Amino acid sequence: MKNQIGLFGFGYTAQAFAKAMVNRGFTIYATSRSRQVREALTNENIKVLDFTKESAEQIIASCPFIVQSIPPNEQEIDPVLSRFKPLLIDSAHRIQWIAYLSATSVYGDHQGEWVTEESESLNPGTTGILRLMAEKEWLYLYQHHKLPVHIFRLAGIYGPGRSSIERVLSNRTFSIYKPHQVFSRIHIEDIIQVLDLSLHQPTPGELFNVSDDLPAPSHEVEAFTLNEMNLPPLPLVHIDKINLSPAGLEFYRSNKRVSNTKIKTLLNFKPKYPTYKDGIKALVTAYQSSLKK
Repeated sequence: MKNQIGLFGFGYTAQAFAKAMVNRGFTIYATSRSRQVREALTNENIKVLDFTKESAEQIIASCPFIVQSIPPNEQEIDPVLSRFKPLLIDSAHRIQWIAYLSATSVYGDHQGEWVTEESESLNPGTTGILRLMAEKEWLYLYQHHKLPVHIFRLAGIYGPGRSSIERVLSNRTFSIYKPHQVFSRIHIEDIIQVLDLSLHQPTPGELFNVSDDLPAPSHEVEAFTLNEMNLPPLPLVHIDKINLSPAGLEFYRSNKRVSNTKIKTLLNFKPKYPTYKDGIKALVTAYQSSLKK
């Protein structure tokens, strides 16, 4: 088995996954349209290429494990499949595992109720609809061409450099409050764990929610973060009094609790950070330690 992983897209999650898997003996081939990203990387075991036909051919031909994290857009439902679907189909016999990173936005608004992988999609908005369409295209390749596709519906991602710490330190003067609103989250290290578990025990055709154990309102997470940092809480401002962007409105329109029972049962997932409190405590400790250096 070749220890080579191909990554289409090299954003926050893909970069963290790449670094973790290099430490576990893998070589990474990734694509990024950003010249700055391609030139900034110095790890000899992570090769970042431009997103071209040549790089795609190299990745698909040489990597038995593939992760697609480029989000869909209205011009092309999936940028990889719109360009390289025939190449993937021709390489089905070589590929052992494909992960498509989707999002829990596909479920839409369930008014705070729990959702599982079998839950229906209720008014998911533009982003959720595009995600669902991309999922269906990838699952078609599993159903009709035996490509080992796995769908991972990620909850709100947080981790180093991308958490409520950055939000509360960004000169914010209030926390947004919407009654009965909750969000599900997942720490980046636990995403990596889920992908690693799946890579080593493939279950083609499956969809997985990737979330922690404790959905919570964003203002509670911010209040907890401030308390851990020994800072005063921010005043709450009702969402109706805030002029949100269309993306912000879509984000707050969706209210659900995302179940992680399936990844625990099928993949034996044991979260390192079962709740946002565990994750934020670790991030605050690391942040405060960095200030002392």
